[in-house]
Amino acid sequence: MHKSRKNILLIVRRHAGEVDWILPLLYRFDKKINLVTIFENHSSFRSLSSNKKLFNLWKLRCNKYVIKDKTDNFAWKLLHKVLVLSKIKNLLDISKIEEFILEKTFDFQKFLKKIKVTEFKAVFVTNINLSYLPIIIKKKNPNTLIVRYPESTWIFPPRSNILSNQNKQKIYSVTGDLFLYANKDNQKFLLDDKTSNISKNRTLICGFPRYEKWWVKKFIGKKIKKDSTFKILVALRHPNKHNFQISSYKYIVKSIIETAAKFKNCKVVFKLHPHNVDYKLLRDTLSIFDKKIWSIKKEHLMVLAHSSDLCITIMTSGCFDCLALNKPTVEFFRLQYELDNSPTALKNSTHYIFDKKTNKWKSTFQYFGFVENVQKQKELENLAKLVFFQKKKYIWKKKINNYNKFLKSKYDSKKISKIILKNFN
Repeated sequence: MHKSRKNILLIVRRHAGEVDWILPLLYRFDKKINLVTIFENHSSFRSLSSNKKLFNLWKLRCNKYVIKDKTDNFAWKLLHKVLVLSKIKNLLDISKIEEFILEKTFDFQKFLKKIKVTEFKAVFVTNINLSYLPIIIKKKNPNTLIVRYPESTWIFPPRSNILSNQNKQKIYSVTGDLFLYANKDNQKFLLDDKTSNISKNRTLICGFPRYEKWWVKKFIGKKIKKDSTFKILVALRHPNKHNFQISSYKYIVKSIIETAAKFKNCKVVFKLHPHNVDYKLLRDTLSIFDKKIWSIKKEHLMVLAHSSDLCITIMTSGCFDCLALNKPTVEFFRLQYELDNSPTALKNSTHYIFDKKTNKWKSTFQYFGFVENVQKQKELENLAKLVFFQKKKYIWKKKINNYNKFLKSKYDSKKISKIILKNFN
């Protein structure tokens, strides 16, 4: 830790994606900061450490880190859980008592002594992290800047293109001084509500720092020599009861393997979503197929895409990682099947956007023109053939151009980092 530098705290709650989004900005601070990272649990640390390239980049920037243990201050945590489950706070005003208990769940002063730091100039934490820790830090030092940022690169539709009862995923009342958003549509979608206590003058539009060329180069490195293997990368999304049935998940995975089997010397790499909750389901679904044709990897999606010929994404912003490397990208998602078989598909999701020009529902990334969407195995086979035989390249070029236009921002990460630094007290 360098005494002349500003101390910055990064809080990681669930997975590597949280680090993936903010790390380019933290790199832009260059040698002006000491970075300390708190992992809320061991699983969030494992998620990052299994993502080798991202983990190594984080290690180069991070000065110290701490992993919180579930057993730490267990009695206080248990007492708070009992308080919540009893619903007594719905009947009586016990906010002061609850506040006291929450402060006891994490000994902040002990933490500062452990890492030999007296204060933090800023804390970076995702928008949806409801941890009490930022409040504790703010109470100890009101001048600490709490910076909230997105957990993922997901994009939200214009409000006029969704139903009034669709899930708005608003941010109402989290502690923060500065809120970062990729674009104005995301900002409006999450904050354009009278009940939100977050004013727009505390927000900053910053684009997608992780897709800037200087950062992409850190992942891909040298050019990979092309061999005779036709490599397909699949970026997965785990199934759920609202808008992605298990039956759909299994159909898509099986269709991809059966499609790959039609090509000579073809390999399929499956990349799990950062949550990793569908690992067993994926293994079970793949177990009936020859293991020589498929594998499951945990490396960063951009690293895997770099050596791939065709990328298939399943309703995930991971398609951006593939498009950033100019890779032909197909979205395999049975939108119509989900609309017909999931009664709450529209109500509980922002994965669908109504296209007023065609009078049809489309997937988010299909609507913006980033990907070719397929809903049947035969459709996938036809597009895979175009890539394999290198035909109709203009299809992919158009999608990549749409992606590049969308990502253009008047602010780059260098400018954004300077704006944030100015807010440090």
